[in-house]
Amino acid sequence: MPQITRLALLAGAALLIQSCASQNIGNVDSSDPKRVAVISADSELSSWLPGLVVVMKEVDGVTVAASTHRVTVAPGLHKLTVECQGAPATNTQFLEIDARPGARYQLSPSIGRSAYPCKAVVEEK
Repeated sequence: MPQITRLALLAGAALLIQSCASQNIGNVDSSDPKRVAVISADSELSSWLPGLVVVMKEVDGVTVAASTHRVTVAPGLHKLTVECQGAPATNTQFLEIDARPGARYQLSPSIGRSAYPCKAVVEEK
């Protein structure tokens, strides 16, 4: 296998591993999942894939790392800055989630009659 192909495969594997990252926001102990809430979206690293993605940019004023697709927060009201990305447009939104202990939330893209801009919607899982 040519050296360049091996390097490309290693880089791809590293991106996949990084895109599974989680991040704690604020003073939260994620060891007990019944006492925290989890908010999931796409990672910034997955935004190069074709299609629509929702990427968390900030939660409660804290920048979300590019490799993060899941954040853990304490119960209560949280302010999110998200981007719904899809060629050719990106739509920035400001959302609020009143997180319940033990709840899981998923940010997903939604489109109306026109394909763009897309918007992020929150679903409790």
